[in-house]
Amino acid sequence: MSYTGINLDDTLITPIKTMVEAGAVNISSGVLVVASLIAILDLIFSIFTGWSDNIGDLIIKLIQKLIRYSFTFMLINIYQELLDMSYKVFTKIGNSFGNGLGDPITVQNAYKTLEKEIMSFLQTGLEFESFWSLVYLVLFIIAFIFLIFVMFALVMAILQFYLVGNLAIIYLAFMPSETFSEIGKKTISAIIGAGTSLMVTVALVSMGTKILIDDFPFPTDIGVQNNEPQTFLTWISVFAVISFLIVSQDSITSMILTGNGGVTGGMLGSFVGGIVTTGGAAVGAIGKTITGIGKGAGGLAGGVK
Repeated sequence: MSYTGINLDDTLITPIKTMVEAGAVNISSGVLVVASLIAILDLIFSIFTGWSDNIGDLIIKLIQKLIRYSFTFMLINIYQELLDMSYKVFTKIGNSFGNGLGDPITVQNAYKTLEKEIMSFLQTGLEFESFWSLVYLVLFIIAFIFLIFVMFALVMAILQFYLVGNLAIIYLAFMPSETFSEIGKKTISAIIGAGTSLMVTVALVSMGTKILIDDFPFPTDIGVQNNEPQTFLTWISVFAVISFLIVSQDSITSMILTGNGGVTGGMLGSFVGGIVTTGGAAVGAIGKTITGIGKGAGGLAGGVK
């Protein structure tokens, strides 16, 4: 069996999605019962408190309430279908900004595409010796850490949508009552918030993937005879900015929804600095491991001699 990369869609997203959807289906009947009881109480209360000589006004008010009840019951019954439709709408809108995630939209599509480009770093680095091989190893590790951040930002946005969407169904039970309708509206607000976050993340990943593949692809004409590390550094810099924007999708989403948030150059510097430090530490650990293995092998050879 050939290696196809880390498939987070099958190993993480699908199991969690299946469980939360099953849980939402299980509690939907209870939510419907509670909503019915609240509707009955609200109707009785409205009849007693709204009774007047003008029977026409009361009838109009009761019709409005019956429409509200019916709409709530319908939402609860077709909630999963609406949630699936919302997921498709938000992801389609996000992916339309670059079509970098393919069709169907999966984490695996982005991972395989970006991993293929990043592995070119490793293949190029293996052609060098000594100092330059270490330079390209550092660049490869930094690029791979960026990839990990990108993939998990996308995974978390997808999981957040499914978790928030399916758990928020409980608030629909309060929709029939005018007094508690604001609680019921939290379901819609939650779906819009999680959906916007998903849309922003998909859009950023989609655009970033397209930029790195089509507009600024990894240079393939560089090797031992044509060593241009500055070209690799430029590619890494572009990838760093794209990764930072994706990881900062919460701040960008907040600015869209509330007008507050956003990202700054200082935040970018802190993010890149942390990644570079992590990459350097990883290379240092690898170097120590190789040195230790070398010493162990030397000692073993001496003992055998």
